[in-house]
Amino acid sequence: GAAAAGGGGGPSSSSSSFSSKSAQILLDDDENKKKNHALATTENQPLASMSDGLASNAAQALSEFVARITPHDELDLCERRQSAIASQLAQTSQVLAGADARVTRELQAANVELNAGIQALTSIKKDLTYVMTNVRAIKQRIATSYPDIAEKWSTTGTTERPDENQNT
Repeated sequence: GAAAAGGGGGPSSSSSSFSSKSAQILLDDDENKKKNHALATTENQPLASMSDGLASNAAQALSEFVARITPHDELDLCERRQSAIASQLAQTSQVLAGADARVTRELQAANVELNAGIQALTSIKKDLTYVMTNVRAIKQRIATSYPDIAEKWSTTGTTERPDENQNT
């Protein structure tokens, strides 16, 4: 009997433990139903307003979380540093924009100067070609009119006149 009573006590204590667990499950189930009902009522709202609300809630929750875990003076320091970095980036951007404009102007000026140089060299080449053609024609006329002078030029390998060195 005592063993039965002891044994009876065991199952009744486990049944009370079981009933408290089932009561907790029922409470959790009620909370889930309330959440589902809240979600069901928001399903009728347009998607954009839901996402805006969720985004603002998420941003607010994140801000509150960061504020709780981070001391206020550290947040101020971070904001000052971010502001300083943003200012430096703006100044760097202005400097780069100015440098880009300057380089563009100098490149255009260099292109103009290069094109002028190319035109000058082309003109000089045409002039030299004309002069050399005339020199060859004159040499050819001298060779046909004065074969003895042309022979001396060919043996010396120079284009100087033979009497030119004698005058100096």
